[in-house]
Amino acid sequence: MTESGSESGPGSDEDRAVELAAFQYRHEAELALGFLEKAGVRAVVVGDAAGEIQFGKGFSSRSRLLVRARDREQGEEVLRQAGIQGSEDS
Repeated sequence: MTESGSESGPGSDEDRAVELAAFQYRHEAELALGFLEKAGVRAVVVGDAAGEIQFGKGFSSRSRLLVRARDREQGEEVLRQAGIQGSEDS
């Protein structure tokens, strides 16, 4: 533990996965992943590649881009500079 009483290192809150962005289509998330990897930010795309049927929307496939909590700000900056935004709706 650190002086403040919080843990640091493997398994700490800084290492937990947080959502950086969500995309309607997996290929959009994969493109964003490429920018993050090039910048040295470790990330992963999660979501159902086969999609699901939503009434009134047809097939929908939400893909989420996850990073470590400690890398979130850097990841946001990388995506901002690349002009990439995730979907606004959930």
